[in-house]
Amino acid sequence: MISAVEIALADAKAKSLNIPVHKLYGDAKTDRMEMYGSGGICDTKEHFREELKQLSELGIGLYKIRAEKDDIIRTAWILEEAAKHGIRVGVDMCQNLADPPQKVKEVVDYVTGIQNLTDQEIIFLEESIGPADPEGFKALEDACLQSLWW
Repeated sequence: MISAVEIALADAKAKSLNIPVHKLYGDAKTDRMEMYGSGGICDTKEHFREELKQLSELGIGLYKIRAEKDDIIRTAWILEEAAKHGIRVGVDMCQNLADPPQKVKEVVDYVTGIQNLTDQEIIFLEESIGPADPEGFKALEDACLQSLWW
């Protein structure tokens, strides 16, 4: 609810100044934003290959998959398969509403397990732990995830 109010206030302020909302936060650092294909909820390798082929044909070079802490082998395979198409992969661990959310050690073990199976990198890791654990995000960064975006 708070974020909806904040968005409405920013929108009202920008409209009163007759400027785009993003100008309230400074000048743009770039005029482009990379798009990603969101999918990865597949039952078979063939289904993954079909999604990767579609993304490749559309010129989309970033793919977001969903994964759980035990999906180490599957994630490593997807990273390898995506690389064949020139596609990079980000992982959404869907922990925003999990009760209880994953522990830092579980995420570290997941990432380390993948790193032991492939040289392909996870481009970003989303919702790896619950949102009410800022110390956990710092611990993840310190443990092994300095190269990932949150």
